[in-house]
Amino acid sequence: MIMVDPARFDVEMMLTGGELRCPDCAGVLRPWGHARERVIRQVRGVLARIRPRRSSCRACRRTHVLLPVSVLPRRGNCVETIGAALTAKACGVGFRPIAASLGVPEATVRGWLRRFNTNARRWRVFFTRL
Repeated sequence: MIMVDPARFDVEMMLTGGELRCPDCAGVLRPWGHARERVIRQVRGVLARIRPRRSSCRACRRTHVLLPVSVLPRRGNCVETIGAALTAKACGVGFRPIAASLGVPEATVRGWLRRFNTNARRWRVFFTRL
């Protein structure tokens, strides 16, 4: 998956203009239909439907989903919601109040916090180098 600007017009212009490159071989990506529709939970539990653009590489012939930067791969919640949960936890709030304030199941929030805690050292090193 390739992360792109959520503005559809910009993505189309970049695809047709040959500005997007394949992450595997650096070849030029071209438009190639759409991925399946996804339902994403936004802040306060509001559901949004997105249908990401697909592209294919002219060189290696692989296909890629162009996922908006507001959505994480393999997550049913937007970046803003997950980020709000992590911020609240950093401020000392427990997972139950976080879940209630975001309109997300408690088990989901607990999973995000555990996953982030597991990978915290790797994230720290990554951002320190960046």
